[in-house]
Formats: sequence, structure tokens, C-alpha cells
Amino acid sequence: MSLTPVFHSIFIMAVTILIGAFMSYRLKIHSDARKLLVVIIINVAMPCIILNGLFHVKMTSQLLLTIIAVFLISIFINCLGILLGWTISKMLGFESIKAKQAAVLAGLGNTGFIGVPLCHSLFGPIGGLLGAVFDAGMDFILFTVVVFLLQDYPSISIRQLKSLINLPLCSIFLGITSVSLGFQPPEIIKELTASLASI
Repeated sequence: MSLTPVFHSIFIMAVTILIGAFMSYRLKIHSDARKLLVVIIINVAMPCIILNGLFHVKMTSQLLLTIIAVFLISIFINCLGILLGWTISKMLGFESIKAKQAAVLAGLGNTGFIGVPLCHSLFGPIGGLLGAVFDAGMDFILFTVVVFLLQDYPSISIRQLKSLINLPLCSIFLGITSVSLGFQPPEIIKELTASLASI
């Protein structure tokens, strides 16, 4: 397998990051502007990457099994990362709460903001879709295991579980359901999601 597409995508992402860093250095970007960018990425770009992936693949039982497997593997890997982070922190002599915080920071990666666009860039729509499914697994761990771990008096509430219901996760569910039922959106919708996925 040629590594040229990998280096090509990483180069483009690196240049994009450098341009962003230069712009934020030259211009004062207020917290409101940062919040707006995060909202756009999470509520517009991410759902469109997911839907674009689903609109350009034929849903088969094999793909559905792959999606389920990626979700379960994500849960396993993220739990393993937290466990390893906690074990190493305790070996280094961190106190209990600091060990838990270090475990979360060490065990969970930035699979959303960096991972999903990189997967989309490297592997096309299906890569973006599977990257988003992996990220959904991490979100599940974040709002269950991590919340439970960092509390003084561990408990899981309905309010915390409601945080799992977000636009990217809804896009995965609705997209898989519609594609499984054989629904094909109009071409203009496909073009719109592809365009917004490029954000």
C-alpha cells in the first residue's frame, strides 16, 4: 500500500492547522467565536460527514456488522486506555482523584475533531462514517464511565445519559435506518451534505 495518500492528507491538515494558528496569532479570537466554530463543527460538519458517508455506500449486512464491531472496539479501546492510564498514574504515586483525571486524559483521544476528518480525507466517505462511529463509542464512554469515575459519589443519572443524544449520534442512527430501508435522498441533498462535510 502506498503511503502517498496518507502523507498528502496529513500535509493538507498540517497546512490548515498552521493557517489557523497564524490567524489566531494575528487576530484576537474571542471565546464566542471559538464556541461558534465548535458548534458548527459538531452540529453541521460532523453530521454531514456521517450522512455523506452513508449516502455514498451501499448498506450491506457486512457493513452493518463492521459498524457494530467498530463501535464495540471503540468502547473496549477507550476503557483499556483509561485503565492503563489509571494503573500507570497509581504506579507513579498520584493520589486517587489525580490518578483518575490522568487516566481520562491519557486514555481518551481527540477522535472527533481530528480523527473523523482525517479518516474522511484518507479513506473517503466510508472512512468518515466509521471514524464517526468510533467517536460515538468514545462519547458513550465519556458520558458513562468517565462521569461515573470522576464523581465524589458515583452515580449515573438520566440527565447525564441525555448528553449522549447529540446530532452526530442521531445522524448515525437516522442515516443507518434510512439506508437500511433503501431510502435514497435527492441528488441535491447528497451534494449539500458532501459540501458541508468539507467544512
